[in-house]
Amino acid sequence: MSIIMILSKLIEIRVHIRAWYWKFFVGIIFFISCGVVLTNSVQSQVLPVAVIPLTPISTFDQPKIPASELNQAMPLSSSPQNYAIDSNIIPAPIPEADILFEKECTPANISLDQSMACTTTVTNLSAEEFSYRLFDLMLPNLFIVEDSVEGGELIRNRLVISRGRLAGGTLATTTISDTNKPIVYNSLAELGVPPLLDVQDESIINLSTLAPYVFNDEEYTTVGMTSNGYLIAGLGSNEDVTYIPQIFPDEAIPNNVIAPLWTDLNPEIGGNLYAALLFRDEQSWAVFEWENVPAYSAAETKPYCVQSCNDTYTFQVWLKTNTPEQDITFVYDHMDSEGATTDTNVGAENMNGTIGGNYPAIPVSDAQVSVFHSPGIAGESHEITYTAEPLYPEPWFGCAQIKVKMSDFNGISYACANGTVTE
Repeated sequence: MSIIMILSKLIEIRVHIRAWYWKFFVGIIFFISCGVVLTNSVQSQVLPVAVIPLTPISTFDQPKIPASELNQAMPLSSSPQNYAIDSNIIPAPIPEADILFEKECTPANISLDQSMACTTTVTNLSAEEFSYRLFDLMLPNLFIVEDSVEGGELIRNRLVISRGRLAGGTLATTTISDTNKPIVYNSLAELGVPPLLDVQDESIINLSTLAPYVFNDEEYTTVGMTSNGYLIAGLGSNEDVTYIPQIFPDEAIPNNVIAPLWTDLNPEIGGNLYAALLFRDEQSWAVFEWENVPAYSAAETKPYCVQSCNDTYTFQVWLKTNTPEQDITFVYDHMDSEGATTDTNVGAENMNGTIGGNYPAIPVSDAQVSVFHSPGIAGESHEITYTAEPLYPEPWFGCAQIKVKMSDFNGISYACANGTVTE
């Protein structure tokens, strides 16, 4: 396949639109938000075929705040806003049950002489067994056909109830470990890739990867590249930039992190950042490089530090593109023994900061580390099915409510459906 044909497949933008619906339950309104690959599979040394530099979509930077002054927390915004420090409150996240809860009736729009098939499903996505009570109600102009109910008990042709326990499954895992892939460090500068311009300390640059890559079972076509040695899968913002590394997993922002060397680096005083899409045959990688970037501490001892600084770091992230499986590799060229050897982490975590992994040491020069992901296996499910028939023409709705009792959640979730009955 020619490079032109490959590129025509690569350059497509996929937009995922999340729809939000407000819903109802038992007369009370509920609203819920229901260049070129440098290796191959056999050889360890390869030659470039084509290189496409990646250009920024957007850039954010912010002044560095000393750790000793981090005694207040305020949300950051792309537009100026005023906050009263003593009255600003950041709301705690609302906990949710780790379940998949869905209700569907098809067809949703019917006439008086038709019926619809309804299914309500709950699946345990956690590793913990839990008990549940489920109430599935249809209102006001539909009735449930008595002999059609499976998985629950029908009450007065309007309500189906069920209770029981669902066994847990296996959680997804992220592992960071040494590998020996045929990928090796290759300077993007030597391949003719220009550096990203005007990279500031404490900054993030959003880039299109031109081709999709997979991270934690999700597909992305953009990435945020920070000055501090880590990426954000998808798009990043000001609040995703910090020089203080996390130990993964960590639910605090930033999340969805891919970190080859998360530490306090400062490309403003030396070194360069590069990004390019590399090809070999029908394979492609989005490659991100920090080249000879000094630790921030170099600014204090060498205020005019440029390429000659001793404590510099050169490393890359290779994201394999156009593949259904996650394939992420960190490669290290020059890792100085000074500077970024403490307050550093290498690893990755998911978009919620609930699943992640850490490399147990600071990688050395010429090391190779990969990010492995094992998808979770869902636990038990329970399904209620029935047939519903109309009484008179009018918009209809139906909602299911489930009460779940788990170690970290004891509350209620809802799933609703709606449609129209015509003459």
